[in-house]
Amino acid sequence: GIFDVVKGVLKGVGKNVAGSLLEQLKCKLSGGC
Repeated sequence: GIFDVVKGVLKGVGKNVAGSLLEQLKCKLSGGC
């Protein structure tokens, strides 16, 4: 149903946000920013 679609989208967005935050953290830790 539509709720499954919404859940899927939210999961995807959450993964993307978490991934970009992790990348920023790695960048700062390695001093490459």
